Amino acid sequence: MRPYPSYEDGENLDFNWAIYAVTHVVYTLNDYSVYRLSKSWLPQEYAFLKRNLKHAITMEDPETTGEFLESLQSFGLSENHTLIRTGMDYLL
Repeated sequence: MRPYPSYEDGENLDFNWAIYAVTHVVYTLNDYSVYRLSKSWLPQEYAFLKRNLKHAITMEDPETTGEFLESLQSFGLSENHTLIRTGMDYLL
C-alpha cells in the first residue's frame, strides 16, 4: 500500500481506500483505543494522518474526520493539539 496516495483535490479514489486502511491498521493495533501507539512503529501512517486530516474536513465527511482524530490521538496527540482542535471544531 505504500507509498500512500495523495488527495489530489478529491480526484484520487485510492486516497479513500488508503484512509480506510491506515485508520483500521491503527484500530487493530490499539484495540480500538485501548492502547497508545508509538509514532516510531508506524511513521508513514502517522505522517499520512497528520498530512491529510484537513482533506477529510474538506471532503465534508464527519465519520472519516472522526477516524482521523481517533487515530491521531492513539499516537498521543492531545485534545489541545492544533490538528485535534481543528478536527473537533469541524465536528462541532
